[in-house]
Amino acid sequence: MQKQRSVARILGAVVGSLGIVLVLICAYSLKQAVSRYADSNRIVSLAIASRDMTNALVVFRLERGDTLSNLSAPVPTPENTLNAIADMRAAAIKNYGQALQTVEQLDLPGLAERVQKLRGTWEQVDGLRVRATAALRQDKATRDAALIPAWAKATDAYMDAIGDVTAHVDNAMTLIDPVVDRLLLVKQSAWLARATVGQTILSQFSAILANKSWTATDGIDFADLRGRSQAAWSVVRNLSANAASPGLMQAIRDAEPDMSGEIYDERNTVAARLLKGEPAGITGLDYRNRQLAGADKLVGVTQSALANMISRAEEGTAHARSGLILFGLLVPASLALMIGGLFLMRNRVTRPLTAITGVMTRFAAHDFASKVPGLDRNDESAAWPRPCRCSRRP
Repeated sequence: MQKQRSVARILGAVVGSLGIVLVLICAYSLKQAVSRYADSNRIVSLAIASRDMTNALVVFRLERGDTLSNLSAPVPTPENTLNAIADMRAAAIKNYGQALQTVEQLDLPGLAERVQKLRGTWEQVDGLRVRATAALRQDKATRDAALIPAWAKATDAYMDAIGDVTAHVDNAMTLIDPVVDRLLLVKQSAWLARATVGQTILSQFSAILANKSWTATDGIDFADLRGRSQAAWSVVRNLSANAASPGLMQAIRDAEPDMSGEIYDERNTVAARLLKGEPAGITGLDYRNRQLAGADKLVGVTQSALANMISRAEEGTAHARSGLILFGLLVPASLALMIGGLFLMRNRVTRPLTAITGVMTRFAAHDFASKVPGLDRNDESAAWPRPCRCSRRP
């Protein structure tokens, strides 16, 4: 009897161990699916916040640059330009509100302090807008001389603050998905190229409007900005196609003329003329519009990289959701299978063997009156000598 009990324990341990292993595998896979689902949702929300913050910065840079350039001009700003600046301002206000709403929904350590600083710098800029609008309607001689440095300082502080928030959000996306990390680097590099090109355009546009030439220091600054933009663009240019969507690769090709084609060459030509003290040979507003149209292609790369990140994260969310459903069903199914297997083994194997062992023990003690159990079964447990039904030979 003791041996049979040992066999029953061994069989139970084997079936139970296999069931536990199956349950653990399914539970671990479910945990991984939950983690992937959470990470994908996290990337989606962070990428959307980064996109909205970037859009807010893009629009604001246009308002800042045009206001600063026209404040440096010797004559009052034309009415059509004032209307254009007013439209930029309205767009900047709208995009700022959208970005703030999106980023405040995130739960990131250290984010609240950065957002509070962003709010403060925005209020400073907003307080200068009325003064700037009034000054744009005046001759340069009658404008407040302190307004230009005040506007430049306040707007620089705001752009630094929004850049700090964006960088904090971007950093929270790293080390989750290698492809997302690569796309994030492309997004940041494309934006750096856009920012440095924008500084060059602003500097040249301001000089053309003010009818001024460049100093040697201006030339050094131009060369530095050009070098930084080219270094940033080389990172974008080297993006492999297997890490990007076709739309992103097309956006990179569309932006190439701004970094190595005719738009790029035009900036170099204007810089050379300004350094020589020669007339730029172009209308300032036409030049600015043409260059900004090219720079917008760089913004398109940034936005396309963000869209690629969001799309990839959403695909990851969909796959993780499928995993959640699958392993969410497999965990209880594996538990049921383990319990059912133990129950089946107990009823179909362990109990019949125990009963047969008892009969054999009684037979060994010459007790032949015991009824043999399981003779009516159709499995191995009934493989006892049964009444012979074969015909006898004569």
